[in-house]
Amino acid sequence: MKNKILISLSVIALGISGIVIGCSGGGSSSSSSSSDGFLGAIDPKIIGTDLAYCDAASVFSTDAGDFNASQTDKKNVSNDKMNPNAQNRMMRLATVISPVASDGNTSVETKEAKVHPILLSYAEQVIGDYELGDGSADIGDPTHVDDIFVSLSRDDGQTWKKYEVGKTADKSSIHVQWDGTSIAYPGHSVKADMGVQGNNILVAWQDKYCPSGNPLDLNTSLETYPDNDFFQVNGSQGYIDYEGIVAPNGKTVYQVPFSCVWTARGVFNEETTEIDWMQAQQLTTGRRDAAKIWITPSPVGFALAWQEDPEGLRSGKGAGPGVGWSGATTNHGGEIWYSYLKMDDFNLSVVDDSDTKPKPLVNFAYPVRITDNENCKVGDTKLYCQSLCDTYGSVEVPNAQGVVTNRCMTGDVDMLTDTQVVMDGDTGASRPAMTILKTDGDINGSSEYVVILGYEETKGLAETDPGTGTQDQGTIDTNISVEGKSVYFERFLFDNPLSVAVSSGNIINQKYEDQNTSEMIYENARRLVIVSQVDTCDPSDYTFGFLYKQGVETQGGSSDMFLRMNTGFDASTLTPAVNVSTIDAVLDENGTVVDYSWTPTHLSANSYDNVDENTFSPRGFMRGNDIYIGYEYTPNYDKAEQGNEPNNFWVHRKLGGATMMDGWQVPLNISAIAGRKISTLDPRFVPTPKGNSASGLESDLSNPNVLFITYGTFDMESGEELNLYFSRSTDKGATWETQLNPAYNEVNAILAGIHEVEEKEVQTIPTPDGKRIYNAWLQESELNSTAADIFTGLDSWFGLVDYNISK
Repeated sequence: MKNKILISLSVIALGISGIVIGCSGGGSSSSSSSSDGFLGAIDPKIIGTDLAYCDAASVFSTDAGDFNASQTDKKNVSNDKMNPNAQNRMMRLATVISPVASDGNTSVETKEAKVHPILLSYAEQVIGDYELGDGSADIGDPTHVDDIFVSLSRDDGQTWKKYEVGKTADKSSIHVQWDGTSIAYPGHSVKADMGVQGNNILVAWQDKYCPSGNPLDLNTSLETYPDNDFFQVNGSQGYIDYEGIVAPNGKTVYQVPFSCVWTARGVFNEETTEIDWMQAQQLTTGRRDAAKIWITPSPVGFALAWQEDPEGLRSGKGAGPGVGWSGATTNHGGEIWYSYLKMDDFNLSVVDDSDTKPKPLVNFAYPVRITDNENCKVGDTKLYCQSLCDTYGSVEVPNAQGVVTNRCMTGDVDMLTDTQVVMDGDTGASRPAMTILKTDGDINGSSEYVVILGYEETKGLAETDPGTGTQDQGTIDTNISVEGKSVYFERFLFDNPLSVAVSSGNIINQKYEDQNTSEMIYENARRLVIVSQVDTCDPSDYTFGFLYKQGVETQGGSSDMFLRMNTGFDASTLTPAVNVSTIDAVLDENGTVVDYSWTPTHLSANSYDNVDENTFSPRGFMRGNDIYIGYEYTPNYDKAEQGNEPNNFWVHRKLGGATMMDGWQVPLNISAIAGRKISTLDPRFVPTPKGNSASGLESDLSNPNVLFITYGTFDMESGEELNLYFSRSTDKGATWETQLNPAYNEVNAILAGIHEVEEKEVQTIPTPDGKRIYNAWLQESELNSTAADIFTGLDSWFGLVDYNISK
C-alpha cells in the first residue's frame, strides 16, 4: 500500500471545538475525528478482518413459487396535473404500524394487519409553464424551477401524503446574464437522494440557491482544523457560461449558477404516524458545481459523497446511452468530497421562531476532499496546498505554451505512471459510489464502520495543457493508454475521512496487454458499482466487490463487464478481475444472431477479443458467496447504435465455488427482446431484502431464493420510452417467469393507445418473502390541460403487485 499524505502540523493542529452555525445553515458542525494531528499520515488501519456476524434467519417463507402475480394496484403519488415530476427515489421503513390513510382514516384495509411506511422522494416543478422531462440530464433553465418533495404512504401504497422538504424555488442567491439580461436565478433543486436508518430519514440534493459563503460558520482566523477552512469549502457561488449553446431539449442555455449541497432531516413519529421534518440545511457554498450526491445510512450515522467541478457542469457528448448533461463528464480538477453526520446528532434541534420547523442543532461534518485532482502551486491560497508544498516540495511543470509553474507534490504514488503525484490539476473524478461495512471488531472488541468509497477518474495523460480546467479533455482520443478513465476506491472509518484526504486512490481496474504494442496498459474503465452483501453469517464470505465496464475505446464505445471481489477491506485483498459479460454469438447465413455460447474460459477474455459487443448499466449483489451480476448487453454495438440490434438485460450468476473462476453458471438473456425496433434500458436487478421474523408479518419472513428484475423499453428509431416490465425468479435466477408490466391495468390498456404513455425510471422494492413487489416510476404523456385525465402529464406513480393467485 502507498504512503499517505502527512500534512504540516503547524498548519493543522487538530483542536476541535464546537462551531456555531450562521443564520442560513443550522447549528454546530458534527465533530471531526483524527489522531495526533495527522491528516492522511498513514493508511487507515482496519483492525477487523471480516464482516460482522449477523443473526441468521430462523424462520423462512418457501412458497413464493406457488403463486402468480396479481394485476397491479396502481396509484398516482404526486397527482398534480399542474406540476410535473422527476427523479423518484423509493424507500420502505423497517418499522410496522397499523394502516392509516392519507386523510387519517384508520379503517383502511390492507392485506396484513400491520404495514411498513413507504417513502417516495422526487423533484416537482413549482414555477413555470408545464414542462415534460429531460431524463437524467441537468439542463439549467431559470423559467422552470423545481422543489424537493417526499410522499408518505401508511396503507401499503393506497394513499399518499405529501411533504415539501426543500423550499428554495422562490429564493435567489446570485444574478447571472441570461440572453443579454441580468436575472436573479431561482433556487432550482434537482437530483435528490434519500436514505433511511430506523425511523430517521435523510434527503440530500443539489440546489442553485446557495445564500451562504460560510454555511458552517467557520472562524477562518483560527489556526485549528476545520475552523480555518483547510480544504477551501467557503467562497462565493460561481457560474458557468454556456454562451448560447442549444441543449438536447432544444433550449438555448446561457449563464447557469453552480449548485451546492442541501440536506433535510425527518423522523417518522410512530405515535402520530407523521414525519417530523426539520428545516433544510445548506452544506456547501457553490464555489464549485456540486453533482451526483450519494447517501449511505448506517447505525452510526449518515455518510454523504458527491462530486464538485470547478468549471461547472460539462454538457458531455451523449456518446453513451444518455444525452449528456448528467455530470458523468468532468472538467480538469473535478473532485470527490465526503461528509458525515453521527446518528447521536441527527435528532438534535432548536426552536427557530422564523420557521414552523425546528432547526438542526448539528450540521454535517466539515467536507473533506478525498481525491487529489485540483491544481496546487507554490504560494497557493488553499491551505492544504500550502501544506503539501511545505511537506513534499514542488516541481516545475510547463504548460502547452511553455510557461512554467511550480506545482505542489504529495506523498502518494500515481498508480497510472508509477511516479510521485504532482498536483497539476489535469484529471477529474466523477460518479461516486459508496457503502458502509461493519467489521467483526476493532482492537477493543467493538465493531468498526468502514466506508468503501469508489469513483471514476480521467487519466490526464494526453497532450493537454495541465491544470487549465478547460472543457477540452485532450487532443488524443484514440490512444487508450492515455485517454479514458480508470476506477478507484478508498476505505476509511466512518468518522475519519482525514486519513484518506487528498489521495491518489487505490486503482481497481488491472493492466492488460495492449493488442497493438504488447505493452501493459490500463484500458478505459468506468461506471463503477459496489457489489454488497444482502445478508451473510459466514466469515469466509466475500466482504464486497467492484463491477465496472472496461474496453479499448472511449466515449461510449465497445466494452465488457469486469468484476473484482474482496476478501478484506483494502486493495491488497482484491481478487484478480474476471470478465463476466463476454460471450460468443452464433450467427445464421444472414449475420443474424440466433444463439449464444459460453464456457468458463470466457472469464479470462480480453476486452478486445470481441470488439463488436457492448455492455452498460452494471448491477450486482451477493448472498454469502453467491454472486449475482446483471448488465445491458448487445452482441453488436454498431448495429445497436443504428437501431438494428436491441440491448437486452442479462444475468450472470456465481453459485459458490472455491475461487473466482469456479461456480459460474451460463449467462441468461432475461428480457429476450428480438427484432429491430424495441430495446431495453434502465434496468434494476433486485434481491429480496434480509428477513425480519420479529415484525410479526408473514411478508417479512426470508426467502433468499427469489430475485426480481425490472426494466424499461424504448423505440430505437424515435428514442421514445415505452413500457416498463418486471420478472421474477424463485430459484436463484435459474428460471424466470413471463415479463409483466407493473404499470398495466385495463384502463391503461385502453388509454395507452390514445395518449402514448411513456413509463420510465422504475424503482423496485420486494418483500423478504418474495410474494409482493413495490414499484415506483415516472409516467409521461403530452399534457391535456382541458381534460381531468390522470394519464396525462408527468407524474410519480406507484404500483403494488401481490403474488396471490395459485398456480
